[in-house]
Amino acid sequence: MGAVKMAAVNTALQTMDPVAIDLARKEIAQENIRIGARKGWDADTAAAHTLEDTTKLHAAVLGSMLTEDPMGAAKYFEENKHEIHGSRHADLGKQAKEVSRNAIGEAAGVAIWEKFKPQNDADPVERDKMLAAARETFPNDPLAQKAAVNAFEQSATAHNAAQAERQAGNINAVMEAHRTGTGLAAIQRMPEFNNLSGAKKAELEKFFNDEVRIAQERVEAARDRVENRAERREARAERQELRAERKRIKENDAAYLRYSDPTVLEAIPSRQQVQALLPQLGQAHPATLLTKYDELTARLGEDLS
Repeated sequence: MGAVKMAAVNTALQTMDPVAIDLARKEIAQENIRIGARKGWDADTAAAHTLEDTTKLHAAVLGSMLTEDPMGAAKYFEENKHEIHGSRHADLGKQAKEVSRNAIGEAAGVAIWEKFKPQNDADPVERDKMLAAARETFPNDPLAQKAAVNAFEQSATAHNAAQAERQAGNINAVMEAHRTGTGLAAIQRMPEFNNLSGAKKAELEKFFNDEVRIAQERVEAARDRVENRAERREARAERQELRAERKRIKENDAAYLRYSDPTVLEAIPSRQQVQALLPQLGQAHPATLLTKYDELTARLGEDLS
């Protein structure tokens, strides 16, 4: 490609303006006519040289569009492929289509997330609705559909990670209030408690009620002993307490064994989230688990350094 044609192409690429691109095409055709007149080309030879040059022009424009205007790449190719040599149709067309469909799908995925994203921090991500929306938007376009799904899945993953950290902080605030003597009714009015999911609220309420019930049973057993009715009622209370304690120990030990697995423990994102496992592990295990977590974290830091 000569200097005149190259200058026209460079101007078009610098501005990416449709007018400049059109002028470059015309300049290429006119320059080839001038060259052909000097060299004695016939019309077919001049046309062949022009096609070769416009192929380079459109390939360069498409290369820029892949990053600057990916959504318009496929349309540009279709509008200009008559000026692109047939040997380049397959690779340039495929690349333009893939980039455009990906860009269109990603934009749709962002819109789908905005429409269906959780409105409250404790709300779950409604992936089923998002997947249905992606399929409905692109029923016959698997490439764009996949890009849309990837886009809202990235947002969902980021939301869930942040949600887990916030929930851990809320649980720890609730447990600290309970430790310092705040009653269940007052805890249930705490913003931190009300920002938890329904399942987590129920878990904590059960934890607190179990503690109250066991404490009451112990008080009643002591009163019975003072009133000389100790043997019968104490035996019954102790049996109930023993059953509850055995059940709790079994549940706590099972949870502790699961979370003490280094692979599982290392996957927990933060120390705060380990501490928030207290309702599941009971009073005895969290301190041990936190020590293990700190050791794993320190070891990982040493390996990375």
